[in-house]
Amino acid sequence: MAISQVANLIRATWAWTFVSAGETNEQAEASCYYLASHRPGDDATTQAVLDQLATLMLSKVVANLPTGHWSPSVNLDHARAAWEDTNGHTLLESRIAASGDLAWVGGGSTTSLPWATALCCSLYGYEPGAFDPQGKHKRGRMYLPALGADQLLADGSGKLASDKLNDIMLNWGAVISAPQEALVWADPALTLQLVVNSRSTVQAHAVNWVRMDNKLDTQRRRERQQPFQWFQHAMPIAS
Repeated sequence: MAISQVANLIRATWAWTFVSAGETNEQAEASCYYLASHRPGDDATTQAVLDQLATLMLSKVVANLPTGHWSPSVNLDHARAAWEDTNGHTLLESRIAASGDLAWVGGGSTTSLPWATALCCSLYGYEPGAFDPQGKHKRGRMYLPALGADQLLADGSGKLASDKLNDIMLNWGAVISAPQEALVWADPALTLQLVVNSRSTVQAHAVNWVRMDNKLDTQRRRERQQPFQWFQHAMPIAS
């Protein structure tokens, strides 16, 4: 089988659940990649690194991401860190639940935007707006879950308020930057780099910029299990 990505990539995933009437109805995920400097010499050490990473992913959300931008229906459920081979298959994985000191629940407006909406976070290996002949291979994206309704501008445009958007961007940027900091992993010589994984060119490009815009995106799959009501009436309807 042809190689589809570089070696030593770790896929990091944050999973949130949407809760309605006390029941979990849907899940939203945001994923990115970290390139490890090398793979530890044994599976036990590799697993320990993944456990550290998944725990760090949760603790940084708790420490950095303001809950006030999301409604209480949004709950951080778990973090996963998966060491992949060059075909994108998982070799080892750690999944840590967001509970106890690692719990995170939205604390803002009780009114949520529709669960099918999402906030896109774009990752760039070059400065947005600049020309890079390989630019299309150096861009990635991830999606944060539906925000609280009070994050919108009051002008009826349906766009996000710039101050709230910038606050989310800076704090989420800190979350995904954290694994690159000078941490002591189970393998002390190991380092991680946030990257865009280009499968078309089999390259990993360091992320140098993060960008969000004030237009909401959609992910239709997130409304599969959300409870709903419908209305119908025979036609014609008298005016």
